[in-house]
Parts: sequence; C-alpha cells; structure tokens
Amino acid sequence: MRVSSIPFFRKVPFVRILPPFIAGILIQYYFPHTFVLPLVILLISLLLLLLHTFTSIRLKFRFRRLTATLLYTCLFCLGSILTRERNIRYQKDWIGQYNIKKQALVLQFTSQPIERDKTWKIEATVLAIQDNQVWQKASGKIWLYIHKQLKGLEKDQWIITRKSLQPINRIQNPGSFDYAAHCARQGIYHSLYLEEKDFYVIKRVTDTRNLLIRAQEYVRTVFHKYIPGQQEKAIAEALVIGYKYDLEDDLLQAYSNTGVVHVIAVSGMHLGLIYGFLLLLTKFLQRNLISRWIRAILILLFIWVFTGLTGAGPSVLRAAVIFSLMILGELLLRKNNTYNTLAVSAFLLLVINPFYLWDIGFQLSYLAVLSIVWISGPLYRSVYISFRPIRYLWQLTAVTLSAQVLTTPVIVYHFHQFPNLFLLTNLLIVPLSGLVMYGCIFLLLISPLHDIARLSGLVIQKILAIMNQCIRIFDQLDFAVTNHIDLHLIQVLLYYIIVAAIGCRIVYKRSQWTMIAMCSAIVIVAFHSYRQINIRDTVRLAVYQMGAQTVTDIGSSGHYFSWVSGNTDQAARFLSSARTKLGFVQSHGTVSTKQYPVVSMKGHHWVFTGEVPGHGSFPVDIVVIQKGSFLNMSDLHRVFKARQYIFDGNNALWKIRKWKKEADSLHLRHHSVPEQGAFVMEY
Repeated sequence: MRVSSIPFFRKVPFVRILPPFIAGILIQYYFPHTFVLPLVILLISLLLLLLHTFTSIRLKFRFRRLTATLLYTCLFCLGSILTRERNIRYQKDWIGQYNIKKQALVLQFTSQPIERDKTWKIEATVLAIQDNQVWQKASGKIWLYIHKQLKGLEKDQWIITRKSLQPINRIQNPGSFDYAAHCARQGIYHSLYLEEKDFYVIKRVTDTRNLLIRAQEYVRTVFHKYIPGQQEKAIAEALVIGYKYDLEDDLLQAYSNTGVVHVIAVSGMHLGLIYGFLLLLTKFLQRNLISRWIRAILILLFIWVFTGLTGAGPSVLRAAVIFSLMILGELLLRKNNTYNTLAVSAFLLLVINPFYLWDIGFQLSYLAVLSIVWISGPLYRSVYISFRPIRYLWQLTAVTLSAQVLTTPVIVYHFHQFPNLFLLTNLLIVPLSGLVMYGCIFLLLISPLHDIARLSGLVIQKILAIMNQCIRIFDQLDFAVTNHIDLHLIQVLLYYIIVAAIGCRIVYKRSQWTMIAMCSAIVIVAFHSYRQINIRDTVRLAVYQMGAQTVTDIGSSGHYFSWVSGNTDQAARFLSSARTKLGFVQSHGTVSTKQYPVVSMKGHHWVFTGEVPGHGSFPVDIVVIQKGSFLNMSDLHRVFKARQYIFDGNNALWKIRKWKKEADSLHLRHHSVPEQGAFVMEY
C-alpha cells in the first residue's frame, strides 16, 4: 500500500511567502521608486485573483501556476509599498524638506536620557518648525546631545531651540560600520548638540514615566542596592532589561571576543528561560479549557511586558512572537511547524518595520534559531550517552555547535573576527547566565525582604564575578580570537550554498549536490587566494576619515606603519574594520607626523605638512596637508610638485574649500578627507 506524504513546502506556506516579500523590500531600498507602479500592479493582481475565485475547478487547476505568480507579485509589491511608506524621507512634512538653518524648532524627548562621557544622549521628535516666521507642523527624529552638567531632563519634555540641525554624515572608511545608514533605517538623519544657553523648556511634565520606565528604574534601583560591584551590577542590568550603558568597553569587547556577547544582549535565549519558568509555574492551570485560557493570557502578558521592559529589540520581538504563536496554536489545537512559525514571525515583524531586515540582531536571531532547529536534533541523536549529566552537556554542545553553522559567516562578515573558544565559553557561561537570570528574578520578587535580598545579591555578585573573571582570562589568551578576516558578500552567499548542498546531499543522496558544494568551496578559496596575492604585491597609502584626528597607514604584505596625531588606542578600535579590508594585519609601529613628516617606501615619497617650506624643491607623490594655516596652493606646489594633495580632518572646512578652488585653478589633483571620505592609493 502506497502512503502519500505532504511535500515540505506545502506544510510551510509562510516559508514560500517570505522570499518575494523580502525581495520587494530590497528592491525598494536599493533602487528607490514611487509606490504608484507597485500599487497599480498590486491592484491588478488582486483583481485577477478575485476573478480567479469565480472560475471552475478545472480552470483553477489549469492556471494554478499563474495563481501562485499573482500571489507572489502581490507580496513583492506589498514589500515595496511598505518600505516606501515607512521611509520618513518621503513624508511631506519631514524636517529635511525645510530649510533648517537658524530656524526655531519645537522638540519632544522620546527617550530617557542616556549618560555618556560628556553628554546626555536623547532621541527627540520634531513637532514644529518656524519657517518664514510661520509655525508649521513637522516630523522626523533626531539625536540630541546635551551637556552633561544639565540635570532634570526627562522623557516627554518639550524644548525650543534655534540652533541648526546637523546632518549625520557618513564616515567613509573602507569596510567601516556605516553609522549614518544605521541611523537612517531608524528614521534619524540629523543630530544636535545643545548647551544650557541654546534652548529652554516650554513644557515640563511632572511625572512622565510610564509603567515600563518605572519598572526599568525599579529594577536598576534594586540591583544597585543589593548587588555589590560596579560591573556585576552592569551585567545584571544587561541580562534582565538589556541596559548596557554601564558596561565598560573592555569587558563588552571581552564578551564579544570569546563568543558569548549574546549572553549580555537580551535575546530569545533569555525570553526562553522566562517562558520555561512560566510554563513550570503555571503547570497547575491545565485542568480545563477556561484554566488553559487563563494560563495562556498570563504567560502572554508576562512575555510582552518583559519584551517592552527590555526595549523590544528585534531578537526579543522574534522570540515573543514565536512563543505567542505557539501558545495560541496549543489553545486552538493546531499543530505547530517550527519553520512555518519562524517565517510567520519574520513576516509580521517586517510588516511592522521592513528595516529590521538590516538589523544584525534580527539576522543573527533568525539564523541561530533556524540552525538549531535544523541541525541540533540530528546532531544530538547521532551520539547516545546514557549518563544524564554528560548527556545534558552533549545536548548543550550540540545546540552551541548548531547555532554557529548559519551565524558564523554573518558574524565574520560584519565583525571580521571569529571567537575560537566559543564552544568552551558557551558551555561554561550559558548555564551560569541562566542561573544569574533566575537569581535576579528571585531578587526582584523578594526585594522588600532586605536581609534575604542582600544575601541573594551577594550570591549573584559572586557568580557574576566568576563569569567576568573567566571571560577576561579566556580573552587574554593569544588564540582566543582570530582577527582580520575579510569576507566578500559573494563568499557569504557561497557558504550558504555549501551548507544547503550538504543538507540536500544527506537527504536526497544525489551526487550533484556534492559537486555544487565542491564548486562553491573552490570559488571561495579562489576569492581568498586572489585577495592574498593582491595584499602581497600592493603598497597602499590610506588617509582615514576620523574627525579632527589624523591617522595614516602605509604598508604592504599585511604589514604597515601608522602616522598618527592623537589617541592611538581610539584609532586602533575605530579603524579595525578598515585595516582588515585593506589587508593591514600587523603593525610595525606608530609614529608622530611631527617627528617624521617625510615617508619613503619602494621609490614613493609622501609628506605630512601644515606649512610651506621657506626654500628648496622636493618632488613627492603625495602631500597630506594637516592643520594648514595661511598656506596657498601655488607656493606649496612650487616646492613639492606633488601628483596629488590631500586635505585631512584637522583642517577647517572653509579652509579646505578655499584650497580646493586654488587647486582647481592650477589644475592640481586634490582630495578632501572630511568631505569625500578616506583616501586610498595603491602602487
């Protein structure tokens, strides 16, 4: 007797729906266009689908592929329209549509002030602008930086200022994080620095704190009261409510280098711990339908309150939506398919905000869960261990290894490093972090009992101290992390083709999948080999865009020297990705441009100067002008006869523009680092 089975893609309709919807988002983002054409196509497709419902069964079967095509077209157009509609730049009253120079603005604080070294950082919404002496409604979000000496700043306060908004400019260094694009995807295109004299409050709310803000403040107050140790408090805040602003940069980097940064970034793992605890706590509410509904409502309420408490980041939202769907599926007696549930949650989140697609937390969250669901089960079952403690350890190992399969290329692509000790650190830190999580919840529940709370806080502090100490020890090992890994986007895509091909080879037992995997691996190796040959045979000069600081690297074959005028530690952190992209791996030293103003390498000469020498002629390839005062380009060129002149970030923009006009009149090649980004020359 032949047993028929339902094909996989028939059981996961949202897995089929998601790709065309995402394609519409991507096309609108990278190739912006008006929503008129997608809207017309959407309406026509919907009309044809409506007509199709009234046709006979024979015609429906005959044109079933056309029906699927129309449905996918609708989803594609919907993704395009939503992305356009969510982009604030296309709104008529967006602040960027006005002349924002010296115009009065009414702003409302939309976030609690975040304490930084010298300022308070606050997200604010523009409510109105005074354009031609007339107040007009305006929209848009900005980042406010207010001098730290000012106190009493609260969410929902209204202020008025005449200081001009500053656009958030892109830092254009090779391979560097595009902060301007990151802000733009949040609808933020401008920033503003204010001192006390630059604004005044026009609406001060006596108590603007909503319940979630009060809850966050209560949690932080309890932790600061009962948990000793500054960084232990900071880790507890990050674990429970996602507040990471008290963490030291070195400790945060250590967690990242050892592969356990997800522990202190509130994610689905934390919500999963709480979900499991709630299931256990409400297990007695399973007697009848009414009690099951009460249980579901209580769990859903707690999950979404916790999600709001942590700031509702994409990874937490993903977990909250999935758990909500699972709970509703159980109540409605519907069998949950994990892949379909994942696709449903992703679809819903992208409908709410299509720009989640570019959020690294969103990407890693879904890839990690998909990898665990797909691989961890077969991997765990491949080895049977009868001893329960060792079996639990193997289960945790299988989950950790599985999560790395699909997340590794994205991590390496974005951060250019791989934590070699991720398995060891996860096996140690994840159980401890779960213990701390439950301990912190217990501490919050018994906080009115001061003696017990103080003892609980002390125990939590000891565990957190052990965690931090272990992380620091692992981070100090030379082999803890592999740095300076540069992956091209094509290599990332080929990696996923290899993983998919191996999976298909195991399932379908066909040799062509092996060939696909091998060919993809050969192309990845070819990309890597070409890059290494290029690094070995090329001399590069890079003048970086780094605010008012001058940082220049010159090197070849992976080795480089740096000419710096400023904080070298800050430069090392800020330029790590750019140096990886350029193939600068090992530093041979850092020197001052004042002490060593002339550089010669392989027959090429570069000069760093801010003035014109009094006499002589010195032909060079590049002149980097830094902190130039009253020089003019004709005198400078008479001395150096350079092929190109570079104006670095130490120079005021008005001076650079003056020099550019002089250089244009003399037909001299020039490059402005503050305006055009980093200058890179290859020889």
